[in-house]
Amino acid sequence: MPYRPLFALGLVLGLLGALVWIPPLAQALGVAPAALHPDLMIGGFLWQVAAGFLMTALPRFFGSLPAQRAEQLAAVGLGIALGAVSLMADRRPFHAVLLAQMLLVAGFGLRRARRRKVTPPPMFAFVALGLGCGLGGSALLLVSEAGGLGLRAAWWGRLLLYHGMMVALVLGVGSSLLTAMFGWAQPSLVKLGRPGELHGPGRPGRWREPGALLLLFALGLVLEGSGCSPAGGRALRALVVSWVALRAWRVLRRPRSPGWLVFWAWVGAGALVAGLWAQALLPGAAVHLVHLAFIAGLALMALMVAARVSLVHGGFGSAPERRSPALAGSGVLLVLAAAGRALAPAAGAGYDRHLAYAALVFAAALLLWSLAMLPRWLRPARGSAR
Repeated sequence: MPYRPLFALGLVLGLLGALVWIPPLAQALGVAPAALHPDLMIGGFLWQVAAGFLMTALPRFFGSLPAQRAEQLAAVGLGIALGAVSLMADRRPFHAVLLAQMLLVAGFGLRRARRRKVTPPPMFAFVALGLGCGLGGSALLLVSEAGGLGLRAAWWGRLLLYHGMMVALVLGVGSSLLTAMFGWAQPSLVKLGRPGELHGPGRPGRWREPGALLLLFALGLVLEGSGCSPAGGRALRALVVSWVALRAWRVLRRPRSPGWLVFWAWVGAGALVAGLWAQALLPGAAVHLVHLAFIAGLALMALMVAARVSLVHGGFGSAPERRSPALAGSGVLLVLAAAGRALAPAAGAGYDRHLAYAALVFAAALLLWSLAMLPRWLRPARGSAR
């Protein structure tokens, strides 16, 4: 299954992305943390986890064929190549490999969509938007670093890749997956190769709300990217996420489903909303407060969804996600890391040291999560989907 190697690559790149803030390590590697960190965390950690999830789950969303060996090898090979160039001062190789891997995953999804036996819900269009943000952002960064299109292209590239891609992917997949995880609806994934009834043609007008949300999210990116109203653009994106969080995820209510995994995914959904609003309403501290969305939101949700995928496809059932001390502890550590990073400016002269502390706590969360999942990747339960 493609999730195992890609999740593992994501963890390694996430550790690198955090640890470059440790001064002795950054000096030993001869790297500039500010230049590498966003690439390693978004294009490395979060995207590799997303790619592993998409290549595992898209066939089920579409009722199509699973990932073939050649597709898996190509995706993993590009992920390894990404890791190999991840610490280079010249960022062109990183963005070129990242663009190639995203093209591969997008092509993988497009082939399944064309041969689908099931039509996913309309909110799944956000997955296409997220992939488009990733592709466009990587391409713009690559072109700008090659000396073309100027600083505006780099600005747009960072906006699309760092702030558009993962949030859109979460909205697209999470509108049904997180709703089911929290116990508010039946799971929406279907068995491979069999048409289902959940996502048929549907009722007339079912695209109105998702279509409006999609346009508002895209408009938010345009307003911020064009410089017309950066605060307004951020507020629009926060509004869209809030709408989904309140209506689909019901974040103001404790989930029906029990267990640490569900609890921390729910906390992550709330932190994503809070972090995006903090970024929109407090522009002077936006670069710091948005880490509430990145760490306690996206990273926390990514790890909990990755744990669910690992346990379900590994054949381990739901018991570990309810009682696992490692999942409980990793959630606590990620929330602490998010708070430490968001409040780092309050440390004054100790700002850099505070970043290092937050990085160490984040790295500890990834390592603790790995202790729970790595043995299950290496030794799946008998009869599991391999």
